[in-house]
Amino acid sequence: VESDGDYCFDLPCNTEESELKTIETNDEERIALDIQDTVTKVPNMYAFDKANNYQLSPLSHFTNRPSDTLSSPALHIPDDLDSLLDVLPPHLRNSPWLKAGHDGRANLVEVVLDIGRRPTCWVGGKREFLFPSNNDGDEESGTGEKSRASSTALLSLDSDYVITQEDLDHVLGDLHFGEDNRAGIESQLHRISGIRNRDGKLVGATLRVGRYVPGNAMLIADLLFRSDSSILFVGPPGSAKTSILRDAARILSQEHSVVIVDSSCEIGGAGDVPHDCIGLSRRMQVKNIKNQAQVMVECVQNHTPSVIVIDEIGRGAEVQAALTCKERGVRIMASAHGSLPGLVRNTQLCELVGGVSVVTIGDKVAQKRAQNGESSSKLKPERKAPPVFDVVVELKRGHLHEWQVVLNTADAVDSILSHSKYSAQVRKRDPEGTKAGVEIDDVVVLTNRDDIVTERQQKARSMPSVLIQSAQDVFDANNIEWQPYFEKSVNDCPVCKKNFKTNGAMMMHATAKKGKCRHHLPAEVEHFFVENRNDQ
Repeated sequence: VESDGDYCFDLPCNTEESELKTIETNDEERIALDIQDTVTKVPNMYAFDKANNYQLSPLSHFTNRPSDTLSSPALHIPDDLDSLLDVLPPHLRNSPWLKAGHDGRANLVEVVLDIGRRPTCWVGGKREFLFPSNNDGDEESGTGEKSRASSTALLSLDSDYVITQEDLDHVLGDLHFGEDNRAGIESQLHRISGIRNRDGKLVGATLRVGRYVPGNAMLIADLLFRSDSSILFVGPPGSAKTSILRDAARILSQEHSVVIVDSSCEIGGAGDVPHDCIGLSRRMQVKNIKNQAQVMVECVQNHTPSVIVIDEIGRGAEVQAALTCKERGVRIMASAHGSLPGLVRNTQLCELVGGVSVVTIGDKVAQKRAQNGESSSKLKPERKAPPVFDVVVELKRGHLHEWQVVLNTADAVDSILSHSKYSAQVRKRDPEGTKAGVEIDDVVVLTNRDDIVTERQQKARSMPSVLIQSAQDVFDANNIEWQPYFEKSVNDCPVCKKNFKTNGAMMMHATAKKGKCRHHLPAEVEHFFVENRNDQ
């Protein structure tokens, strides 16, 4: 080096060139090996091709170019509960369910406070008392034994404590409730809803946990990136519709002008500055839920978005506003409660999927339909218009990693109206992020009620034999031998040894939701008991 001002980086003398190459190719080789292993075990695996605009292709196509696959890491849910729990009085925050490190904290859905009643919370679909009582044990035995949670919890409050007006005032005192009886916390996703008496006084509150799941919407990356399809997410409350919309808005905002119509500040959080989870999306707040349709049209007219995101379309005026937005060439991402067949039967919301009209058919057509086993009625329901949403994603509570995707809404609605079957994809991802790709199964969904009942009966009849065969591999929990319970009627509870007159009564006792014995049941035995206890 001729100049004293010039420098270079000197590699450590103990680093060989071969080691550097190993470091550079280590991740790619690991992904390639993971792909080969996954393809061997699960043949119907697919992956999103980053080199081809996230096209969905068989995973086997990526064995020679593993770096082109869109990785599916384990979904991490940030713990932002403290901002919600801080509104509780100190003595309620001491609940074992709400303390950091508790196993149930990650699955906490909401906290329920009603004057004169014990405070409760919903954890993973089950109701739990914030402070378990001595009487929350085995209901069937009537002994009032403590549950495992209450026996280990060091409570600083009487377990029979009930909510007072002072507790509720502490929670709701500084919050501003809108006409929809909802309030939020500044720059947070949590929601607090009030219950009022006939005089308008707040007598109860529901503290709903709002969570952001980064990468949640990537299960439909091909639909988000490769098409201009409008997508409707349907499912019951608590099926992650809103959290998916948040992530979809963040992803699309990287390349598109996205505006969120936030009816209750649930997507972007409360306050003037939205939560970071929506990325570069803009947000229009709705002062009154009755004005949501007006704000939707205003959004398109004034702010020219290419994508509009709406949470919970549930009224006829909002359906008409969605039709207006669609006709103006705007892509729509929205959610609604229910299922696709339920939307078709809903007179207010059916326009989202094309609407339903009744036509009169001729005698010959009616006779031909009767010969084919169909209804002989001359009145036939038909889809009257193209659907607002080209794709419908059906979600289920508790199935965050398994979605049912209907890629052609028009064909599916036609099949539902004719009481036939419609096609869909069931997409599954690895919750732990250890497997490459997405598992996709093409399924046929029944819409005829008789066919659905028949299928359920056949499944119920075949269930015992399947479980009996698999019982050979059932492990012993706490040195309890479970095999006899699959082969013959046993009237003694395997945990507490209590005797019952019938095997069915023993099954009801062992699977009681609040009973201590259920915690000792292996999954196979619990499933067998639940499926067969009524028959016994």
